[in-house]
Order: sequence, then structure tokens, then C-alpha cells
Amino acid sequence: MNYQKKTNSEGGSTALCALIKGNSLYIMNLGDSIAAIIKDENIVKINEEHNTGNEKERLKMEKKGALIIKIKNVHRILGEIAVTRSFGDRTYKEYLICEPDVYIYDMNEFQKDGVLLLGTDGFWNVRKKTNIF
Repeated sequence: MNYQKKTNSEGGSTALCALIKGNSLYIMNLGDSIAAIIKDENIVKINEEHNTGNEKERLKMEKKGALIIKIKNVHRILGEIAVTRSFGDRTYKEYLICEPDVYIYDMNEFQKDGVLLLGTDGFWNVRKKTNIF
């Protein structure tokens, strides 16, 4: 018996991974986390978030038949979740996409003293509110 059935768990998860191989940086994203390069107080996002705030993602959900309800200025699937891609989510399985986006960058694009930061949506929300770096 799998863990979800055993624990009666309905939720899923998201993933954000980075791999440096040779002179290439691979970013794999499934969900609403963000990868960014930080250099000289500049933050450059290098992936796209998978949530209903992303019009392209929201349209994919609507095409799959998801009812999108705007609550407190946030579009949510069935009025509950904003993420559009995840794995293991039994409740919203018919709407969510479980295929990640993969980005490939030449490491020469990023200067030697840049920093790669992988952060969840929660991290970036706090960063916006507190205006850190």
C-alpha cells in the first residue's frame, strides 16, 4: 500500500532542482518555487512559476475544465489552491500538470561572483514583504 493511501493523505508536492554539469546549469521546476541568480543586489529569475498568477498556466487549467475563483486578489483552482503543477496530489489530479519545465543555461552567462538561490514561494513572499536584499 502506498503512503498516501495508508495515511489518507490527499496533498501533493512541488519540486525545484539545479544541476551543474560541465559548463551547463540545468534547472528543473514543477510548481511555484523560483530559481534566481543574485549579483550586486540584483535578482534575476531564471524560471517560470507554475501558479494561477501566471496567465499561461491559468489558461491551461481552464482548458482542463478547472473552475478558477478569485479570492482576495488570488486566482485559485476551485477556490482553494493557486499552484498549477505538482505531483502526488490526489484531490486536484484531474487539473494539475505533473510535467516539469527544464531550463538549460550556459554558466558563462553568469559571472563568477553570482549566487544561485532556489527558494519556495513562501521564501519569496517573505522576501517581498520584508524587502531583504
